[in-house]
Amino acid sequence: TARFQATPGSDQLPKGASQGKSVLIVDDNATSLQSLVDTVSGACVETVAVANAREALAAIEQAAAAGREFTSAVVDASLPDEHGLEVV
Repeated sequence: TARFQATPGSDQLPKGASQGKSVLIVDDNATSLQSLVDTVSGACVETVAVANAREALAAIEQAAAAGREFTSAVVDASLPDEHGLEVV
């Protein structure tokens, strides 16, 4: 177990740093998915969470159709329907 100490103010992003950012989170484990959503949402970033590769691809297509794109993605490597790296 690694132990790290937080630096004062390290839990805050610079003002406007997350503006316009969006993250796609893909994980078939509901607990992990919720934990990731809670963590990323705390950074005031738009978050889209899905449980499998098919839903992830649909979310990417919907975002593209709306003229948006995801600036980041957190993808479980071992999804039940497809390898996570194939999604990205």
